Amino acid sequence: MELLGARIKLRKFSFQESDLNFLFNWRNCNNFIANCTNRRFKIDFPNFIKELEGDFKKDRHIQFIIEKLVKESVIGTIYSYNFQSVDGYVFITLFINPENQIKGYGPEALALFINYLFKSYSLHKIYLEVYSYNYLPISSLIKGGFYLEGYFKNHRFFEGKRYDLLRFSLYIEDLIKIENFLTRLKKGGKNE
Repeated sequence: MELLGARIKLRKFSFQESDLNFLFNWRNCNNFIANCTNRRFKIDFPNFIKELEGDFKKDRHIQFIIEKLVKESVIGTIYSYNFQSVDGYVFITLFINPENQIKGYGPEALALFINYLFKSYSLHKIYLEVYSYNYLPISSLIKGGFYLEGYFKNHRFFEGKRYDLLRFSLYIEDLIKIENFLTRLKKGGKNE
């Protein structure tokens, strides 16, 4: 399964060696540990496999690998978790490798994934959580029309300090904003 955007595509993650190697390297990078997980330590490959399998058994819903279309290089991953079909919500985590951040790939991947989730799973809303020290996605989410729905003061202890956790949401009635954004990207799509 693939979701095609203007500059990127999302393809469904598989437990193949190449995908596992990317995820393992990202799982152990400081940027991922700081922003995308509550785990604090790097691990070896066998323990990573156990950890990932446990995540899928516990609450990982669906995961995609993000690839640039032009050079067909893998640049990140996006996944949903804590899927609640009765209440109609899910959480999302997005990771773009550091050398490809601030190039607009994150918002495009997020829009593609949100569009897919709303249309495929009869959701009412989607959540994203961001730590207060992670400034770039906070401004992007606000600009993108997300609602600050939760504010958890001093939620994370990281590198000797306490930081807040911000929970953003987007509702099904906001899907038109996402669709319009994707349409604008395709019409004026930049290629790298």
